[in-house]
Amino acid sequence: MGFAESVRTVLSKKYAIFSGRASRSEYWWFQLLYWALLASYVPLLVTVSEATDGPDGLSQIAEVMMTVLILFLLATLSPQTALHARRFQDCGISSSRYGTLVLLCAIPGLAILAGPAVIVICLLPGTEGPNKYGPNSLIAEPRAEVFT
Repeated sequence: MGFAESVRTVLSKKYAIFSGRASRSEYWWFQLLYWALLASYVPLLVTVSEATDGPDGLSQIAEVMMTVLILFLLATLSPQTALHARRFQDCGISSSRYGTLVLLCAIPGLAILAGPAVIVICLLPGTEGPNKYGPNSLIAEPRAEVFT
């Protein structure tokens, strides 16, 4: 699965679908886009807010940019969570384990262990063949081509 297909799958076909499996390529291509957008937008936001910061607080442009960032994070919360759940299921691990690790990340002392655990699990190859969460994510689903 390539970059464009991964992003299309996560954002349109499986936006809030927690069942099934997600291949490593689907997961990591989407993560590349997500973190690249954040890594480019947040420094821009900081620069604009520092440059336009007045005595009354943030400028209107910085407030608009902050609102856009919050909306982006809210809009990608569901697909990110669903993608993580499907990635765990591809490895044969229950998505409730992902929820447990997310909760552990909220505890300061355990976050240093739980965060890397999520990354390591997402690096693991999926189980070969079908598992209890669905068919192999690397095998393309058959499509009916109408006009070929």
